[in-house]
Order: sequence, then structure tokens, then C-alpha cells
Amino acid sequence: MKTNTTDRLLASNSVKNKVFEDADQDQCGHGWRRYERSRSCFMVLSQRLRWFEAEQACAKAGGRLASITDEYENVFVFNLSKQMNLTTPTVWLGRLVRLSRTGAYEWHDGAIGRQADAFREPPSGTDLCMTMWLDFDRPEGSWYEWDCGYASGYSALCKKSLKKPAFPTSSECRLYFSFSAFFS
Repeated sequence: MKTNTTDRLLASNSVKNKVFEDADQDQCGHGWRRYERSRSCFMVLSQRLRWFEAEQACAKAGGRLASITDEYENVFVFNLSKQMNLTTPTVWLGRLVRLSRTGAYEWHDGAIGRQADAFREPPSGTDLCMTMWLDFDRPEGSWYEWDCGYASGYSALCKKSLKKPAFPTSSECRLYFSFSAFFS
């Protein structure tokens, strides 16, 4: 993917993501949506890309294709993706690199998940490019393994860690002083 194509992709996506701007923009960045439970930020890139192009575009935006570790995060990203009204109701997720007999799995970014019921069909192996289907005729947020080089491509669901502020926020300072006054 050419750099100028990625730049256009990110620029046009930021217009669509204006819907998701909120007070947490300074911690997540422009176009990202905060999810506190996993201390992560998510962004949907609406352009259709092959998996490797999607991973590059997410990296350029400061993240990676999303790993999902539990059903709460799955519901959050499903709803975020649905709000984008994508022309093709499917988004790329990250890659699964390891599966265990207990149902646990490891994502390409090292995150561990145990939400086996998200798989529409049992995964066939490891090092799988995953998609999330947003159609109403399938269970909400179902995952499928898919050909990483799929020529028509899908939109990308990107994830990055929530930035920790360099200095405590005013609410953290108030909390600290409340506790220290209580124990003094």
C-alpha cells in the first residue's frame, strides 16, 4: 500500500469518525473511541482493504488490527462498527496465533481471550486472519477466519492502548487528597 493512499484513507476516515469524538479525545486521539474496561481505544477504518493493508493502516494511525478478549469488548466493538453503516458489513480483526484445547486463544498482539462462543465456526488452525460479521442474520459480533489476501477487502477495526497521562488528572488528584486527608 502506498503511503499517500494510507494518508488519504486516514483523512477520509476521520471525517466519518466525527460521530465518535468525545471528551476522551485527548487520551485516545482524533477519530478513536475509548473503551475503559480494557483501557483501550478503537477506530473503524471504513475503506475496504486486504488484511495486510488494514494492519498497515492501523499501524499508521498508531494501533493494530483489534484483538478482542471478552464478550463485553466484543459487544462494544460490534456496536461501534455497526454505527459506521459500512457498505460491506464486515471488519477485519487481528490474527489468531495460538489456540488451546481449553478454548483459550492468543492474538497477534499477545492478548489472551477465552470467548469461544464468538466463533461462528470452530477455527481450523492457527495464524488465522479473523473477521467480525455485522449482518443481522448472523449472531451479533460473530467471528470467522478469512483469507488474508481477500481481494475485495473489508473495513478495519483498529485498537491501541489508552494513553496514560504524564501527570495525574484533576479527578485523580482529588481522590488522592481525599484519601490522604482521611488517613491523616
